[in-house]
Amino acid sequence: KEATKRVNAKDPMAYSTLAWIYESGMFVDQDINYAISLHKGFLSLDVELTKSSVTATHEELAKLYKKEQNWLAVSEHAQYVFDNTTFEFNKEYAARLMKLAQDKLVEQGHSKR
Repeated sequence: KEATKRVNAKDPMAYSTLAWIYESGMFVDQDINYAISLHKGFLSLDVELTKSSVTATHEELAKLYKKEQNWLAVSEHAQYVFDNTTFEFNKEYAARLMKLAQDKLVEQGHSKR
């Protein structure tokens, strides 16, 4: 309840906390779509956000969209991480996600290699 109240008050830190709760299903029924909407809500806040928190949120969105098998969204968010992270392991993970998404899109006939 507290995290929900803080999200309603547009507290940036509450978004990731509540998204994690809904992604994991801790204390609530798991709801990946609601976790995605919370992360997107965080990105659309009209406040100054650090580049690292924005990049981390895009990485979380890529992971969640992978669970949903939304390969276009995985590719989009992984590309953001690849272009903006300062950590090599995040860049490598983003590259793997982009490759996976590309392969899945090819399988589905949406894209060419």
